[in-house]
This record gives sequence, structure tokens and C-alpha cells, in this order.
Amino acid sequence: ILGAPGYWQCFAKPRGYAGDYVAMLHCMEDKRLGDTLYDKLTHRMGRDQPLARSVLHRKDHLRKLIQRTVRTGPDPVRILSLACGPALEVAEFADQYTSGPRVEFTLVDQDNKALSFANRNISRAAATKRSSLRFYYRYLAFSQLRDPKVFDSIQRQHLLYVSGLFDYLRTETCQMLAAGLFQLVQPGGALVMGNMRAPVDARWTPSYMLDWQLLYRTEEQMMRIVETIPATHCQVTLEPVGHYYVLTVERTA
Repeated sequence: ILGAPGYWQCFAKPRGYAGDYVAMLHCMEDKRLGDTLYDKLTHRMGRDQPLARSVLHRKDHLRKLIQRTVRTGPDPVRILSLACGPALEVAEFADQYTSGPRVEFTLVDQDNKALSFANRNISRAAATKRSSLRFYYRYLAFSQLRDPKVFDSIQRQHLLYVSGLFDYLRTETCQMLAAGLFQLVQPGGALVMGNMRAPVDARWTPSYMLDWQLLYRTEEQMMRIVETIPATHCQVTLEPVGHYYVLTVERTA
């Protein structure tokens, strides 16, 4: 199966980990990749795996979340994506944006190549809308997340989302990070965190074929992530495929 670019990317881990921005692109983009017809078929079969499809639906969910935040938000609206990867949802939003408030995006990732890809892709989509949309790119090493002052220079956000990071973190680390990120949320704003669902009946391919190890969580385990955050409105939902939890914490004060 390693002739299929999607499978090879996850198995070989050329960026140092399985779920890099190229692997995410393979899940989200409908391209016939591979040198042979068999490779193209296998690549497509990998993209049709339930967990891969959940990445595509996650992207669409985030785009709609951004659109809803901008539609109901002030001027300017500030949005931050941590572990942004290719940020296709932001590029799609920029491409579809016609009018409304100014929007300031801050995209943060540990991979400079991911940030470079996002910059090029988003710049093309937003080429005619520079008066309304602003984009800031910030490199942040994974080890820096433990520094409580690492986000001190960032303004409060109306939407802050983490879509693919918590799948790799222990609950105690998720709690610490969520509490710190919540301090960056503007009153009336929201912190949105995602995680693959447990129990899962589709983990054989990533876990045993590709050595792509994720931490799957139940709804109760998702709520544990925010149990140290002051009383707010919390909600756990499933994306359409049913393999990915979305935990939303609204800051009421």
C-alpha cells in the first residue's frame, strides 16, 4: 500500500510525526495521487477511511464556525487556530468572504512548512480582500506550550480553536493547555477543541498499519478537559461521520 502517497506520508513520517500538514491535505483534497492506477486506487481507499473522512468534515465544520463567528461578531473579529496545519478552512473562508467586519486571523503551528503552505494558499484566496482580512503566522515549538507566558503577546480572541492537537496529549496536559487558552478568549467568545471519539471501530488502519497512535476519548473524558475552567457553557457534539468530538466552551464573563 505504500505506493499510495497518503499511506506513505503517515507511515514514513517525513515531518517527524504521522498527522503532519501533508497528511491532512491528503485527507481533505480530492486528488488522484500515485504513480500507477493501483496507487491511485489505494490512495483513494485510504481517503475514504472513516477517520480520514472525519478530517474532511472537521475542516468544513471549522469553516462554518468561522463564518458564524464573523457574521455575529464585532469589528474587528479576532480568530486564532492552534496547530493550524494547512488551514484549508481559513483559505476557503477567505475565498468566499464578500463583506462584513474586519477579521484578524492568527495561525500557530510547530511546522514552518505548514505555515508557509498556509500563507501561500490563503494569500491567493484573499488576494482581493486585504482591506478586510489580516493574517498573522506564528511558529511555536511544542515544548513552548508549557510556558505560561507564551501567549502573553496575543490579544483576546473571539474564537480560538484547536482541531488536531489534543489527540496526542494526556488529559493533564490538555487541562493545563485548555485553561491557558481560555484566558485568551474574549467574553462572549468561544474556545473549541476537537478529539477523535472512543470507542472507535476504525482505528485498525492508523494504529496497526501506519503506527499512527492517537488518544481516543469518550464524551465524559472530553468534559474532563475543561473541569478546571470556571463555570461556563460547555457542549460536546459529533461531526457528521461520527468519529470526532467537538468540545465548545463559551466564555460568558
